[in-house]
Amino acid sequence: MGKLILLPFFWLMFQCSLAQVTVVLEKPAKEVQTDALGNAYVILEDGGIQKFDSKGTMVGYFRESGWGIPSQLDVLNPLNPIVFYAGKGFLQEFDNNLTPIFQLALEGGFTKSTLVARSSDGNFWWFRERDRTLVKINRSAQVILEGTTLDFLGLSQPIAPIGLFETTENHSIRVQMYEPKLGLFTFAANAQFLLRRENIRMDSWYRCGRNWGFFNKGKKVDGEQISTTPSQSNPCKGVWRISGKLLIKDE
Repeated sequence: MGKLILLPFFWLMFQCSLAQVTVVLEKPAKEVQTDALGNAYVILEDGGIQKFDSKGTMVGYFRESGWGIPSQLDVLNPLNPIVFYAGKGFLQEFDNNLTPIFQLALEGGFTKSTLVARSSDGNFWWFRERDRTLVKINRSAQVILEGTTLDFLGLSQPIAPIGLFETTENHSIRVQMYEPKLGLFTFAANAQFLLRRENIRMDSWYRCGRNWGFFNKGKKVDGEQISTTPSQSNPCKGVWRISGKLLIKDE
């Protein structure tokens, strides 16, 4: 009888162990993002970038010591991730093996920014800090769209957003920006209308395909759980996260 009682318990433990993939990183990491194919892109504290497939096998690595530490990573396009090096003032595009294929030098005030994100039309979003405005630039660093300015909020304190990303909500494109003190801003596709501002706090945010979410005190929250207009897509699953020197994916 004792064996019959214990068997389901061990089977449950076995099933739980299969639901998590863990990778021990050789160096501490500062950020991880998950693309639409389940791959993990890790920015290491020494400036290196590692790519792991959905099973936790490292399939790519890149580091250029003279470039410094990447300030932002965007994997909206899983075949061509982009990395922004704010300290050097340029945006670097890679292929899916982390081979550099395109570099865009950003001048004329771009170097003071830490926020650049990919747009689904092949261009890039940029938060222009001098007038608190979201703009879209092309691959020649020319401004092709002027979004709304946040000055209408009447904020006296400086804005210091740390996250900028394009997502999909109810089959419509949205541009979202996170500021630790002010919360999450959601803009329309052309960034000319602020749809809402949500007073949320997050330790880190993640993307999985065109969906997104965040971690708050270790708890994973899908973006559609806090949206006032929930997405019709499935919640994010298989998202990678960092815990110390561990890279973990909970299925």
